[in-house]
Amino acid sequence: MIEIDGSYLEGGGQILRTSIALSAITKNGVHVYNIRAGRRKPGLRPQHLCGIKFASQITNGTVHGLSIGSEELTYIPRNIKGGKYLIDTRTAGAVTLILQVLAPIGIFADSPLILKIKGGTAVPFSPTIEYFRNVLCHFLKMMGCTILLDTERHGFYPAGGGKVFAKILPAELRTIELVERGKLLKIDATAISSNSLKKRNVSERLIEGFKEIFDGANTRVLYVDSISPSCFVHTQAHFEKG
Repeated sequence: MIEIDGSYLEGGGQILRTSIALSAITKNGVHVYNIRAGRRKPGLRPQHLCGIKFASQITNGTVHGLSIGSEELTYIPRNIKGGKYLIDTRTAGAVTLILQVLAPIGIFADSPLILKIKGGTAVPFSPTIEYFRNVLCHFLKMMGCTILLDTERHGFYPAGGGKVFAKILPAELRTIELVERGKLLKIDATAISSNSLKKRNVSERLIEGFKEIFDGANTRVLYVDSISPSCFVHTQAHFEKG
């Protein structure tokens, strides 16, 4: 049993997510204590609960201490099985943070892992689904991994309600070396806003502000269905070597 102190460094949820994913992949049980000790509300929140609950199901594992506010848990994984799972945070809990737990596990499954996740797709203190798809999955593909994502509906704080389909294919990982980024090839920017903000031209105004700083970027305006109104800009810089 590996002991992990969740208060290490910033004492956030990333220690927990990484611990659960690596525990599942290596089949080593883990005991995590002082969970999110560095946060204003320490302990497990709904998205942590969802990620760990389904990690346990996917690995036919056992978990103790799985409840809202719990600051300690023990997880013992077994074999990783693919399959279809419906995950509903019932909040604006970040879909991408759940994927941070489950996607690495799915890479080592015996068959494709297919997930339908309901929650937040662009919420504070977490990567957006656009970042996960276009940045993280880009580098994972370089390592031999295939993760397919489809956003049926965006989910913003506080209501959430986003819907994302994810398919993680089993893969043999290969190493990559990223030392130099090379020449900047282009910059892409997409302003994404709720349909309810279209009359106020929110996405267009976001792009106008972006162009004042990054003139010459490729830009796109997008309006999406959502329960709670919100907006954000997803930006990517493409370089010669990755």
